[in-house]
Amino acid sequence: MLKILLLVVLCIFGYQTSFAQILITTVRDGDSRISRFSGTTGAFVGQVGAFSVSSNNYALNSDVEFDGQYYYGVSNNDATIRRFNASGQFLNDVTTLRVENHPSQPNGLISNQTGLAMDSSYYYSIGVGDSRVRQYSLNGVYIRDICNLHDQYGNIFSQTGLSKLGDFFYAIANNDNRVGKYDLTGAFIEDAFVLTNPGQTGQNALFLATGIAIQSIPEPSALSLLAVGLGTFAMTRRRRS
Repeated sequence: MLKILLLVVLCIFGYQTSFAQILITTVRDGDSRISRFSGTTGAFVGQVGAFSVSSNNYALNSDVEFDGQYYYGVSNNDATIRRFNASGQFLNDVTTLRVENHPSQPNGLISNQTGLAMDSSYYYSIGVGDSRVRQYSLNGVYIRDICNLHDQYGNIFSQTGLSKLGDFFYAIANNDNRVGKYDLTGAFIEDAFVLTNPGQTGQNALFLATGIAIQSIPEPSALSLLAVGLGTFAMTRRRRS
């Protein structure tokens, strides 16, 4: 039996594959609802919450980010990043996007941003009619323009929502249901997702948004599954003896 278990361990470590579930969250400027879509098909899954402040609907977020626990929103003509709980209730203002002591930029708030992305180290944003992706520290201070969203025809100025997952940016334009995928230089790769309403036809089949959040949820690793299996086996052995 020990030899069999050893063989299973070697097989698992030799062929361990990392799987992840992609979650797509959208918002629409002027609409407080938070919607969720399948990362496999792009199909609408359901409304997962609604933004609110003191129990009143808050419909001013033009874009959203989600870290698995909190939502983060940004509004056009507002430099503030706001945090909400998993049901959409406002918690606090996290920071403001601004320039401080930059060698080539005047100090002040950056309030014309309509798209927000984040990772563990930085915030990123795009502005209305602007192809630039700006990079900020986690306390909101502008660092640099990291790239311009572009394709083979030139810069893309139409995107209103932004998200970052791994080594890629994802963006969506107002009145469009296509989510574009870009590398970190801003080069367009493909339309990664097309957001749809199952069972609807014509224009009703298209789910239009201004903001997008793309998040990866790790599946249980092979090592975790092995630990569970070995634990069960040990308990069974204990019961038998």
